[in-house]
Amino acid sequence: METIVVRKAAAAGHDEGTGVGVESGSFTATVEIAPVLAGLGASIDYLATAADGTELRAEHTVLAFDTWSGAAELAEQTRAALTAR
Repeated sequence: METIVVRKAAAAGHDEGTGVGVESGSFTATVEIAPVLAGLGASIDYLATAADGTELRAEHTVLAFDTWSGAAELAEQTRAALTAR
């Protein structure tokens, strides 16, 4: 059975784009998706930077199945949460 976890792991790769935020102005964003745990999960990394290279937002997410319930679980952390430890 195909699940969201399987679809994300299969979509591994790197993508870039640009946008304009109400508060931030113009920015460049990158998304990196990589399979983890032999395809049982996916790591998703997002980075948005301003034209001058200032980091606007960074996120790291792991999507995988909970081994107890079998449900898909999402664990997300922003750069601020990661560096606060």
